[in-house]
Amino acid sequence: MIDARYFRDQLPADVAAAGEQVVVEVRMASGHSHRVRAVVSATDGFAVLERYEAHGEEPMGHEAWRQQVFGGAAERVERVVVAYEQVSDVVLIPGRAASQSRIGFGG
Repeated sequence: MIDARYFRDQLPADVAAAGEQVVVEVRMASGHSHRVRAVVSATDGFAVLERYEAHGEEPMGHEAWRQQVFGGAAERVERVVVAYEQVSDVVLIPGRAASQSRIGFGG
């Protein structure tokens, strides 16, 4: 179940297990997704996430987005509030090696 405990406890454990560099994508029931930089807070009913600025409907592998997250480009983030009941799944995507520029989750 995706709830406050998941965002406070389990997600950081999943990120740590996935390796030093990982991109976290929170997918919503509406079809939208959020590429998460950090969890700001997790309370009853909703979480506040810091996410990379949305760029329309570009695919995950789109080079401009990959440059923003991994290539050291200027970081542009925004905050979004998500209701747990609207989260369909959370995906962890491996990023670049630790020796390269780190901007991913928790960067």
